[in-house]
Amino acid sequence: MNKVNNENLGRKIYKKSDVKTFPIIKLKKEIEYIKLTCKLLDKTNKLNMDLSVNEEWLLDNNYQIINSFENILNNLKKENYKKLPSI
Repeated sequence: MNKVNNENLGRKIYKKSDVKTFPIIKLKKEIEYIKLTCKLLDKTNKLNMDLSVNEEWLLDNNYQIINSFENILNNLKKENYKKLPSI
């Protein structure tokens, strides 16, 4: 098995993340997008319209996705984020 390192990826790895890339605002928008998408898929499903495998998966797992996003929103603080490595 090949060992993957920053040379293979062609990216420089930094010891700390830049606070400018703090993802919380984007995550809030993404959660709302997922909720809206699932709401529309649920309506489609209730009309007995066929859903793709991917759409069914999203409906079946949206609570786990949203819970994961909310966990990040509630627990990721800027001080801790700045300590994470970054590429």
